[in-house]
Amino acid sequence: MSPTMADGKICYVEIPAVEIERSAAFYEQHLGLERAEVSPPHAVVFATQPIPFAVREALPGVDL
Repeated sequence: MSPTMADGKICYVEIPAVEIERSAAFYEQHLGLERAEVSPPHAVVFATQPIPFAVREALPGVDL
């Protein structure tokens, strides 16, 4: 069974990044992650199970 917010478990993990493609390449090359078939705009989601992992463009005003 996949985790859900309803049962109080982590169901999605994302890390903000300044350079999304560079960050995604790091996770692909060093951790062997593979991209999911679909990602939302301004993010790269990886095909991790049972919890999706993504790098996402940092929100405006966030200083990384």
